[in-house]
Amino acid sequence: MTFRNDFQKSSARAERRSGGGRAIAVGGGGIGGLVLIGLYLLLGGDPGQLGQLTGAQNNQSSQTAQQSPGEDPCKTGEDANSRIDCRMEFTGISVDRVWEEQLPAQAGIEYTNPGLVLFEGSTQSGCGAASSSTGPFYCPADQTAYFDTEFFSTLERMGGGNG
Repeated sequence: MTFRNDFQKSSARAERRSGGGRAIAVGGGGIGGLVLIGLYLLLGGDPGQLGQLTGAQNNQSSQTAQQSPGEDPCKTGEDANSRIDCRMEFTGISVDRVWEEQLPAQAGIEYTNPGLVLFEGSTQSGCGAASSSTGPFYCPADQTAYFDTEFFSTLERMGGGNG
């Protein structure tokens, strides 16, 4: 998708989060939890991630990168054409504009903008932990779409180009 250079937004549409490495959630504890931790380590899991695995808080992965309005890197269609995170945010704006008009006109239903979270590495959603291995997804529990921008960088490196 390519945006006109004069395409602009009126306000930030996406929440941006920066996170740590991959997150794996294990619940339950007891012997079952120990078995899962053992399997995780035997299959090459990172021991440094055990805090997340056992449910301990990791400030790095749960940290939300807050930007003041003056620091927003995504202002125009030109930004969206050159930056993956801006492209995702502007795509969200475009989708919202279409459905805000079409859904009431065609179905008589008012459109509600879903949340939009752009993250790197890992993050928490209303549906649990997410990482680049999860891929883009929508979580009905918090009515938010989640996109790991690294997922799209990987697609480009694998020849996905501008698709």
